[in-house]
Amino acid sequence: MVLAERDAHTLFGMFGDYGKEGRIIRTLANSLWAMKVTKKGEDTIHALYGLAPHYRNVGVPWVLCSEEASKYPLEFGRYTKKMVNKMLLSRPVLVNWCLPESFRFVEWLGFKVTKLVHTSRYDPKLVYRFVYKKGKE
Repeated sequence: MVLAERDAHTLFGMFGDYGKEGRIIRTLANSLWAMKVTKKGEDTIHALYGLAPHYRNVGVPWVLCSEEASKYPLEFGRYTKKMVNKMLLSRPVLVNWCLPESFRFVEWLGFKVTKLVHTSRYDPKLVYRFVYKKGKE
């Protein structure tokens, strides 16, 4: 899977320089579950979705995409909403962090961007917290 540049940049901000493959492996290893998205009849992975534990009933949703996935924004958005609903079945509170350029998509998914949390330890860009509480849509 060739990551979209924004996702590669986000992974670097989270984990530093493990190489793209190392960062993907670390993300997968820290997850409760993960799944891949391919086109019918192809083996190429276009997106990875997963849910990592945070504490008690709180989960950390994540998605990594290839540039190919961004060519289909409607389908990608609809599928991502389905994944968020699946995540809420096992963790009624979802929390993660995003860059400002992701606000519109994150809010469209039903999350609430709450506040500036910190800058990444590996990247000086500002990072904002977002939350989704089941039953609080």
